[in-house]
Amino acid sequence: MQARKRRSSKRESGTAYLVFGLFVFCATVAFVVFGRLAAPWQAFAALGAGAALGVWLFRFGTRHAWVSQLCLFGALVVCVALFMAADTVGSAGTAWIGSFVAGTNLGTAWRLAAAHRGRRSIKV
Repeated sequence: MQARKRRSSKRESGTAYLVFGLFVFCATVAFVVFGRLAAPWQAFAALGAGAALGVWLFRFGTRHAWVSQLCLFGALVVCVALFMAADTVGSAGTAWIGSFVAGTNLGTAWRLAAAHRGRRSIKV
């Protein structure tokens, strides 16, 4: 006899993703600014680019799954490259990976909020 899975009618609102994404982003900025490594302009460029890529990838997505996999793999390659050049670019590797993680959570929160808003307007 197969056990039936219960489906909850309650949908995720994305608040947890939003709070966690903001926390990680603020922590990353604090670590870049007040950390032991230098914070040159490359670190702030990596901060913005990582967050933008994470939000784009998880909010808007792509039509093809291989493009998403390529972006995720590319983000990891960039992170490793920045960590290997830490003597030149300072804390850019930390800024990249922290802002990418924050961006993915913020993008997910944005996607869930947009879906929730869309369902609400249909019901009314």
